[in-house]
Amino acid sequence: MKSYEENRNNHSRKKEQFAVLTKYINELEDAEVFGEWVVDRKNDGSPERPIQFP
Repeated sequence: MKSYEENRNNHSRKKEQFAVLTKYINELEDAEVFGEWVVDRKNDGSPERPIQFP
């Protein structure tokens, strides 16, 4: 059985991870544009024809 301190530390780590994942939600909700999509239509991602990114 975990001690009180172990449970508390685990909870704190989860809370920090949640904060990292959610800190940009408001900015994304207010944004009109999220960036430029890049699509490689010539290559299929195989080792012979890897997808090219700019």
